[in-house]
Amino acid sequence: LLYLPLAPAQRGPVKSAIDIVVSRLADAVGAVLLGWATHGFFMLDGLGLGLRGTAAVNLVVIGIWWAVAWRLRREYVRTIQQSIHRHRMDAERASSEQLDHPAIAALAATLASDDASRVRHALAALESQPLAGLEEALRSLLGHADASIRRGALSLLSATGDRTIAARATGLLRDPDLGVRTEALLYVTRELGADPLRQLEELGEFEDFSIRAGLAAFLASPGHSQNLEAARLILERMVGASDNAGVEDRRQAARVLGVVSVPFDDLLTRLIRDPDAPVAREAILATQRTAAPELIDPLLEALARPELTGAAGAALARYGNAIVPEIERLLQDPDASADLKRELPAVLVRIGTPLAQQVLIDGLLQADVTLRHRIVTSLNKLHDTHRDVPVDVQLIELLLAAEIAGHYRSYQVLGPLRTQLKDDDVILLALHQTMEQELERIFRLMALIFDGHGLHDAYVGVRSSNQTVRANALEFLDNVLKPELRRVLVPLLDSQVSVDARIALANKLVGAPLETAEQAVSTLLGSEDGWLRSCAVHAVGSLQLHGLEGELQRFETSSDPLLREAAQAARQRLAGDTDSMPQPSAPAEMTMGVG
Repeated sequence: LLYLPLAPAQRGPVKSAIDIVVSRLADAVGAVLLGWATHGFFMLDGLGLGLRGTAAVNLVVIGIWWAVAWRLRREYVRTIQQSIHRHRMDAERASSEQLDHPAIAALAATLASDDASRVRHALAALESQPLAGLEEALRSLLGHADASIRRGALSLLSATGDRTIAARATGLLRDPDLGVRTEALLYVTRELGADPLRQLEELGEFEDFSIRAGLAAFLASPGHSQNLEAARLILERMVGASDNAGVEDRRQAARVLGVVSVPFDDLLTRLIRDPDAPVAREAILATQRTAAPELIDPLLEALARPELTGAAGAALARYGNAIVPEIERLLQDPDASADLKRELPAVLVRIGTPLAQQVLIDGLLQADVTLRHRIVTSLNKLHDTHRDVPVDVQLIELLLAAEIAGHYRSYQVLGPLRTQLKDDDVILLALHQTMEQELERIFRLMALIFDGHGLHDAYVGVRSSNQTVRANALEFLDNVLKPELRRVLVPLLDSQVSVDARIALANKLVGAPLETAEQAVSTLLGSEDGWLRSCAVHAVGSLQLHGLEGELQRFETSSDPLLREAAQAARQRLAGDTDSMPQPSAPAEMTMGVG
C-alpha cells in the first residue's frame, strides 16, 4: 500500500530496488545480529541471550517499529491527499481556462471582426454580463463606421463609469448619427457634470429621453444649479412612461438615479419591479449608492427573476448582517416562493459573515432537494472561511445518514427501471444526475465534520476517469473515515463493486426492495425533486403503467407547468395516443452541473 501514492514511473524502479536489494540485505543483517546476540559470531563473543533475552530485544524493536509505522501511516495518508489534491487543482485549472480564457478571447476577436452583424451580436451579449477585461476592445469601437456599434460601445463603457473616454465622448457630441449624439450627451451629463442646456444650444437636436435624462442629472447634481424638485418631476415622468415606447425613458431614469447623490428610493423601487429586464437591471445597479431598507422587498422580488438573480444578489449582499434576519425568516417560511428561497443561500455566501453561516446551519433541514443542495454547498464555502463557528455534529451526522440511505434507495429504484428502459431514456438520465447530486451532498456534509480539504479532493478523485487517481481517493477515504461510515460509503464509490451488488446491499440496508418498474416509478412520483417527478409522470405514459393512472390526477392541477404538461401527455399516451410524448427538459442547473 505504501507504493500506491507514488507515480507509476517512480513506483517500478523503487519497488524493484527494495525487493531485490534492500529486503535481502535486511534479512542478512538480521541473521548476523541474531547469531551474534545468541552465540557469538566471527570469533566475537555474543551476548549469550537466551529465549527470554531475545524476546525482550524483539519487544523493544517491535515498539520502535510500531512508532515508525504509525508515523508512516500519517505520512502515507498525507501523500495520498497531496496526490488527489494536485489532481483536483489541475482539473479546476483546466476547467477554468476552458470556460474563461477562450470565451474572452472569442469575444475580443468578434469585437475586432470586420463583420458588423457579428460585432453587434457581441455587444448585445455583453449587455447582461461584466466586460471581463474587454474595455480596450470596446474603446476601439468608438470610431467604428457603423453608428449602432459606436453607440453600443459608448453605452457599455458609460455604464461602467469609464472616465478614460471623456475626450472621445465629448467629440461624439458632434457625431452625424442622432443616436450616438444622444448617448454622448448622457455620458457627458452624468459622468462629467456638463450642462445639457448649453450642449443643446451648441449642437442641436437630441432624442427626447436624452434631453430629459440630461436635465434630471444636471438638476440633481450638487451646486448652485441644483433643483431637486424639478429633477424629481422630470424623473417621475420618465419612470411613469408606459409601454414599449417608454422603455428607454425608464432605463435612462434608472441610470440617472445611479449617479445622482440624492436618493429617490420610491422611484428606484418602481424601476426595480419594472417588467422589462434591462430597466430593472439598471435600477438594481443604481442601488449601489444607497442601502435604504425600503429597497429590500423589491430586491428580494428581483432575486426570484432568473434574468436578475446575479445583480439582485450582489445588491442584497451589500446590506450585510442587517438583512440576514429577513433571509432567515424567508428560509423558514413555508409560504415563501421556492424560486426565491433557492437563491437566498448564494446571498448568504456573498455576505460571508459568521451570522450568515449560522443561518445556513439552521436551515439545513429543508424538504426542497434543490434548496437543501444549495444550502449545503453554500455552507461548505463559508465553513472554509469561518471554521471557528461551531457546527451541530449530531445534526450533520443525521443528515448524512439520511442522504446515504436516500442514495441507496436510488439504486433500488434504478434496478427494475434499467431492465425496462434504454440507457438514454430521460428518466434514467434524470435518476443518474440526481444520484450525482446526492453523492455530492454526502461529501459536502462529511467535509463539515472532518477537518481539511481532503474530502473535496476525494470527491473529485472518485469521479475521475483516471484509475490511479480513483484508487488514491478510495484509499484516502478508507484511512480517514470511521469504520461504520466506511462500510456503507466505500461500496458506493468503488468501481470494482457492480451496480447489482450495490442494489443487493441497498435491499439489505434499506429494506423494502423494489421488484417492478411500476413500484419504482411510484416511488419517484413521491420524490421531493420536481424534475424527477416530471420524469416519473412521463414514464407512467411511456411504460404504459395503467396501475398508476390515478396518480396523474393530482399532477394535472399542479402549480408547476412542467408537471401539468407531463401529466396531460402521459394520460393521452395511456388512452392510446401513439404520438411521441415530448420529454421533459432538464433544468439548467442539472444540465450545466452544480458546483
